[in-house]
Amino acid sequence: MAANEHPEKEKKDNARQLLLEAARRLFTEKGYQEVSTRELADAAGVNLAAIQYHFGSKAQLFSEAVRSIMEENGCSQMANLLNEPVKTPAEAADRLFGFIQGYISELLRPRGPQACRIMFREMMSGAMENEDLRRVLVQTVVEHVTKPVDDLILGLLGTIFPQMSRQQLERGVQSIIGQCSFYVVHQPFVEYLRGVKCADTPYFEETSEHIFTFSMRGLGGSEELIGQTIANHGQPKQQLSQN
Repeated sequence: MAANEHPEKEKKDNARQLLLEAARRLFTEKGYQEVSTRELADAAGVNLAAIQYHFGSKAQLFSEAVRSIMEENGCSQMANLLNEPVKTPAEAADRLFGFIQGYISELLRPRGPQACRIMFREMMSGAMENEDLRRVLVQTVVEHVTKPVDDLILGLLGTIFPQMSRQQLERGVQSIIGQCSFYVVHQPFVEYLRGVKCADTPYFEETSEHIFTFSMRGLGGSEELIGQTIANHGQPKQQLSQN
């Protein structure tokens, strides 16, 4: 088949990618409300109607841009780190610590645009009054990140704490994610208040250890399991009593 046999299809596919790239850049820089569909089309060098054709709406384009950032940064692949089956509480605790460390790393040591910060900014802005944006953004985040990770952490906690009810396990998941997500919006305040750099190795490692230890103790985990897990990840054992 000749390379130029389907020029129209290639042109349409290229227009979609150009729009997505323009959306990632403009929405990251300005936010949803400050970017018009005309600006998006002009930045991508395509016809205005291409947004409707490829994405359906500005809100859908925003949602797709956020999803692509999550995929690029590994956010939507975090579940894969947990996806191998675990058989013992020790294996589950080790995997949970690894997840916390990886999630904190994504928040404090970004490798590019941060989907979490973009989402939190829009959630706390007037943009969420747009029902179309609210619906598609929440749906995208839940389907591609929240539910897969939620299900897998539920499985880990269920292995560690088999006596717990489903509701107790769900609250445990929310507590762990909430502690990690704290650094999305509070990092600059923590750094100013404590005189630290959250991404620096000592503070980063202590933060990961604290969230794990605090959560495990709160849920009733044994000190032996907590200490062994921390030791497996190379954290100083003497810090355990300080958390």
